[in-house]
Order: sequence, then structure tokens, then C-alpha cells
Amino acid sequence: MLDLLGPLLLLSFKVARVDDVILRDDYEWTEEMEREARAAVDILSVITLSEEERERFIVNASTYWDKFYDKHEARFFRNRKWLPREFVELIDGSLCSGPFLSGPPSFPGKNSRFRVLEVGSGPGNSVVPILENRWRGEDETFVYACDFSEKAVSLVRSSPSYNPQYCLAFQQDISKPNLTWPFPPECIDAICCIFVLSAISPDRNLYTCLRPGGVIFFRDYGLYDLSQIRVKQGRCIGRNFYTRGDGTCAYFFEQGNSQIQRCIL
Repeated sequence: MLDLLGPLLLLSFKVARVDDVILRDDYEWTEEMEREARAAVDILSVITLSEEERERFIVNASTYWDKFYDKHEARFFRNRKWLPREFVELIDGSLCSGPFLSGPPSFPGKNSRFRVLEVGSGPGNSVVPILENRWRGEDETFVYACDFSEKAVSLVRSSPSYNPQYCLAFQQDISKPNLTWPFPPECIDAICCIFVLSAISPDRNLYTCLRPGGVIFFRDYGLYDLSQIRVKQGRCIGRNFYTRGDGTCAYFFEQGNSQIQRCIL
């Protein structure tokens, strides 16, 4: 059963299939601040994009991200060095399930004891910290890294930390139905979704990849985040969903878990 285990600041949630207590950042959010933020966000929804414009940004999302990475390559985002510290399960071996004995006779990572899927890898800002701190070295941990931008995938493969012996980077658009993965269902121990579900239309499926007892690590933009307040009028695609000036999109999640579950179930 999925549990929403509370907000981390105003921009983060962690969704898991375990009942552990999750660390929470201590941040005071007053009623006055919420009223001011709500008023600012309400103004943004007064003018919305046409149906044709909304469809263009959603359908061509990967194209806009390809252009983004063509321009910025791996320079725009910093490596998330906080990842092993805050999501320690990614490196301590507590979620390892051992070699996957059922399913296909062979697939990348089959014999590894701990398998991680990084969704929306970008140029590798989460992949690199996981690889550099991976549990018990290269033979025990295997990382699958996917992104719907071919340019982003090529940047992951060109990273000095990348090695096909313990990492597989591939193109995947999780906004599409009937996905084909390079591994069998229910073999992934941990899934990372770090600032990725906000970039697509929030109505997608990841849960079938995760083994029973596995964990989905999720961090993303939350309702009334400063970056939402700063959105310009005329860029509203839908409720809490906007396009930026470069054509990429951002969704801002509410504390209720319905939006998050729709993205992964």
C-alpha cells in the first residue's frame, strides 16, 4: 500500500511502500503566507493557454528538453550530493533483494543484488551521486537511468562515472502507455523521481516496475513554491501546471497524495 509520508519543505514529498518514519524539514508556514501565495497563484489561472497550445507543449515535451540540454548540456543543474544523505536507503543496502532469479534468462543488472531506476535522469545529476556512493561497489548495485531526452541520455553516457557494467542509460518517455523496459516487472528495489514528474502531464504509471517492498523516492515542486509564484501570466496549461519561456513545463504538487499517486500508479 502506498503511503504519503509528509512534506519536506514546501517542494518535496516522499512516496514509499514501507512504513518507516521519514525525516521532515522544519519550516514554519503561516496562514498569512498561504493567503498571499494563494492570491498570487489564483491570478496565474485567470488566463490559460488554448487547447491547441496546451497540446503542443505536452506532446512536444521531449523536443523542448532536447533543446534545453543542447544549450546547457550538464552545466545547468548541480549534482545532487544530498541524495545519499537524505535518501540513505539508496546506498546502505537495506533495500537489496539479491539477484533476480525469475523472468528472462538474462537482462542488464539481473545478477546485481540492488537495482535502482532513476526516472528523468537529465544529464546524470542524481545518477552520478548514486554511482559514486553505490553500495558495496560496482558488482552489487546496478542503476538504470532513463530520460525522454536523447540528448540527456547521451550526456549520462559521456559521464566519467558511467560504466555499462553497472549502469544502463536509455531513452524512455514515461508519458506514453504500454512502456517496454530493459528489465522484467517488479524487479526494481528503488525508484528515484527527482524533479521529473513536474515536467510532464501528471497522469502516468511507474508502479509496475517496483518489487513488493520496494521504495519510490520522490522530490519535486510543491504548491506555492517560489518558482510557482514567479510564473508569468499567460503560461498556465492547467491547474498548477505551467510552461516556461523555453517550452519546458512544471507542475506543482499539493500536499494531498492524489496527484502523486496518479503519477506513479
